[in-house]
Amino acid sequence: MAKAIVSFLILFFYFTNSFGQTKIVSLSNIYTKKFFYPDETIALTNSANKQFAICFFRGKYINSYLFNEKNQVVDSLNSENKQREYKQIFGKTILANNEYVVFLSNKNRYKFASLNFSYSKGTIEFTELNLDLKNEKIIQTVDYNNTFHVLTVERKTSIVNVYKFENAENYIKIPIDFSDKSFVDSEDKQVTLYDLLTINSGIYGLGRSVDIAKIEVENPTSLEVACNPTKFYHDSDKVIISFDQNISFTQFVEINLHDYLGKIKQIEKPLSSLDNKEKDNNSFLHKDILYHITAGKRLLHLSAKDYNTGAIIQSHGANEHEEIGFKNSTIVQTGGTFDNYREFQQTSTLLRKIRRGKVGITVHEEDHQNRITFGGIIETKSNPSFVFPAFGIPIATIGAATIFINPSFFAFESYTNTKALTVEGLFDKDFQHKEGKLQENVFDRINKFEEDERISGVGRTLFSKGDEIILGSFNTFTRSFTLWSFTR
Repeated sequence: MAKAIVSFLILFFYFTNSFGQTKIVSLSNIYTKKFFYPDETIALTNSANKQFAICFFRGKYINSYLFNEKNQVVDSLNSENKQREYKQIFGKTILANNEYVVFLSNKNRYKFASLNFSYSKGTIEFTELNLDLKNEKIIQTVDYNNTFHVLTVERKTSIVNVYKFENAENYIKIPIDFSDKSFVDSEDKQVTLYDLLTINSGIYGLGRSVDIAKIEVENPTSLEVACNPTKFYHDSDKVIISFDQNISFTQFVEINLHDYLGKIKQIEKPLSSLDNKEKDNNSFLHKDILYHITAGKRLLHLSAKDYNTGAIIQSHGANEHEEIGFKNSTIVQTGGTFDNYREFQQTSTLLRKIRRGKVGITVHEEDHQNRITFGGIIETKSNPSFVFPAFGIPIATIGAATIFINPSFFAFESYTNTKALTVEGLFDKDFQHKEGKLQENVFDRINKFEEDERISGVGRTLFSKGDEIILGSFNTFTRSFTLWSFTR
């Protein structure tokens, strides 16, 4: 193991262009062998000091570069120490003395290991972990105060286990028992938390899996993610899991990562007078406000409630015969068999189409106002690509990286490849509709930049760092890796 020389790095700085983009750096001579290029690129961000590391994986070969808070390369490492058996990357943590840890698993998530990138020692250490999760399903992972946490649920129970990693190898197991709490499924039957968290998967639905996307409210969220009945939020020192399987109310599980106490709550959904068979609904949590969408045969309804008290803040509605008065866009259909783009004006068309699939709502803050996207995704026999994780297709991997380690990349991939019926509106903090023109958000700008500049998909990555999003890609012709920064 030897520390790599970084003198070959060539730095480029530019003024921000029309994409709100700045080229940070180009790395050349990452690989000495002619036809080598990264299979996977992972970014490890340090929330405490805004430093980050970029790690390139190719088989057993690892190359890593450390950047300071000014996005300048300050160190590098390389190794041939990665075991091929551990192909999934499901977490990271930052230790003292510039040690960055990546956690790995095998395909079935039964065996686990870690890679400790120690820039102070000039080493990359591989360690197999004594972590047995064969009787548990991983719900999600959380990086809280640069400490890695794994959340699991025990099979056929309502017991959640939190594994808090003290370093690259040792952890503390903290059980949180919800067995005395009540959970209700779509048929109003009492079930375990395991039943709510897992979905049928595999051939003939004989398997059970958990693949819940982690939602970062700082970034745009696609309707394909928002239409899922189960969502995972990480808000400061707590995680919140929401369940919309039941048509009458949204259920929540909260776990505090400071004292590891758990609690549950439920908030009633609007339009309870409508027959359950005549409507579909879903929710989205954004900064202590719970937004609901309800779509009936003849009515579309949006509402906002205080998450802590359940008190109604404001609501908006439109029937099938009137135009939606709280939108700032047309009704747009994207995707489909031929990747078609269509626009509609009739509310009845929106209601008819989204009731064939699943409804959803997302909220993203832009320029001190909320941009709310609502609509749904359609399930069709001829186009299975419309079907998303809640409907039985796993979403765990983008290459070797998983939904666990890089929610920003997953959110971008989902957002820019969305296939849905969408309507967008601008609202203030009190959920009052505002007139105005919709602007391109950061994901729109990155997507357009990639198309215009023909950015390579080789070794491509995207991650959040404070108020910026950084895109990276490996150019196989010039054999260099470039990073660009985009302001949110």
